[in-house]
Amino acid sequence: RPDTTAQRPYDEALVPACEPVGTAPGVRWKAVQGEFPWVANIDSRKPAEKGVVPVPGPAAGKGIKKGAMLYEGFIDVPQDGAYTFYLSADGGALLRLHEATVVDADYGYKPGTERSGTVQLRAGLHPFRLYYTRKGNAKPKLDWQWAGPGISKQSVPAIRLKH
Repeated sequence: RPDTTAQRPYDEALVPACEPVGTAPGVRWKAVQGEFPWVANIDSRKPAEKGVVPVPGPAAGKGIKKGAMLYEGFIDVPQDGAYTFYLSADGGALLRLHEATVVDADYGYKPGTERSGTVQLRAGLHPFRLYYTRKGNAKPKLDWQWAGPGISKQSVPAIRLKH
């Protein structure tokens, strides 16, 4: 990601898309029960619940009152350019594209506020992981939006998500 304090010649380079084989609509999710003071990396943990949903959101894992969730899949970017992603959550959230952190709504995050990050992407499929920490005393909320070339700020549509 670009750094305005240490500019590099590749800061404006487009991140290339990948070509996964045999994708299907929706995103995979899994949830782990427990109290987490931060957004937890639950990649290798055994899930209490798991499944596939059209879009990431708190509707998945309804049996989890307090815990951590992971949504993963591919986002289909329609054309080359700069894309800004936005997150807002009741607990915390973290978005990674190609393993690079794009939005950190965890460190110093005030629940319910919005955080954003911009990345240059080439048209096509890009792997993502969206981590979310659900707090038991608040109404579950996870809002994931984007904006980019020809796309005004809006929720990431299900038609653009695959697994």
